[in-house]
Amino acid sequence: MLDIKIKCSPLLILSKNQSVEECTHLLDTQRDLAAARYNRARSYEGLKNYDAALEDFAPIAEDGSENYIRDGAVIEMEHINVLLGKYAVELEIFKKYPFVFDASLQPPEDLAVAYNNRCFAHSKGNLRILHARETQVSAVGDGSQSA
Repeated sequence: MLDIKIKCSPLLILSKNQSVEECTHLLDTQRDLAAARYNRARSYEGLKNYDAALEDFAPIAEDGSENYIRDGAVIEMEHINVLLGKYAVELEIFKKYPFVFDASLQPPEDLAVAYNNRCFAHSKGNLRILHARETQVSAVGDGSQSA
C-alpha cells in the first residue's frame, strides 16, 4: 500500500501518466482518499488535461472538512482557469469557496496565494474592460462607429 501511495505523487515520479494510473488504482481500491484524488488531479494538470483535473479537484473543494487539501484544490481550480484565460470563472470560484481567505483555517502562505490570485483576476478583468472602452472610444473618434 505504501508503495502505491508513493507512486501516486506527481512530484515523486517521472511520468505523470504513471501517476494518473497509480492514483486511479488507489482510488478504485481504497475510495475516499482525498490525497490520491488531489495527486491525480495535479498529474492531469501537468498533462494539460484541465477538464479531468477540474473534475478531480471539485469534490475535494466541496468536501466540508477543514483541511489543507481542500484549500489546495480551490487554489488549483482557480489557477487552471487563469491558464485558460477564464478570469471571471476564477473570481466565481473565490466567491463560492470563501474559506480560502479565512486566516483561522489557512496557513499564511496559502492566504497570500489566494489574495494575490484574486487581485490578479480582478486586474485582468479590469484591463479587459478598459481595453474594450478604449476600443469603443477610438472607434467613435475615427468615425468608424455611428452614434
